[in-house]
Amino acid sequence: EPELYVYATYVPDGVTINEEAFELGIEPQDLYGIYLSICIEEVDPAATAGQLGQDLTYTGPEAEEFVNAYEAKYGESVRTPYSAFVYDAVLMAADAINEAGSEDPDAIRDALDTLGQGEGFSGSTGTITLDEDGQRVEQEQGLFEVDDEGKMQEVEEITGPES
Repeated sequence: EPELYVYATYVPDGVTINEEAFELGIEPQDLYGIYLSICIEEVDPAATAGQLGQDLTYTGPEAEEFVNAYEAKYGESVRTPYSAFVYDAVLMAADAINEAGSEDPDAIRDALDTLGQGEGFSGSTGTITLDEDGQRVEQEQGLFEVDDEGKMQEVEEITGPES
């Protein structure tokens, strides 16, 4: 009788985990998904309603333009963090190419290093600063609960039965 089941997965395994847990009588609120958006993708909302978890908060203060363009193009909300990360990667690469003024990979790499230093690059996922290995220094995580329609809603804190 665990208090909580913690899992991290991708589609299609997330579908299997969630739907089989639901069939076994495990309440969705007893599941905690790490990278929740991916864990609940393509799962029947009945098997996820009330589920809690964490996810990358992928839309920062500059995200409105990206979110609006995505919804206009695809007719739905952004579903996973990867869309916004790819969007930022393309914009950052384009800025680096323009900054380098060249197609030379070394010049572009140097320009990327410069863009990721100091105040960093302002993207839809927030400010992107890079460490000495070219990796993002930090990315905010958020806490979420899945609503009855299977959509994630950000919450301030996760409360359990003992709270």
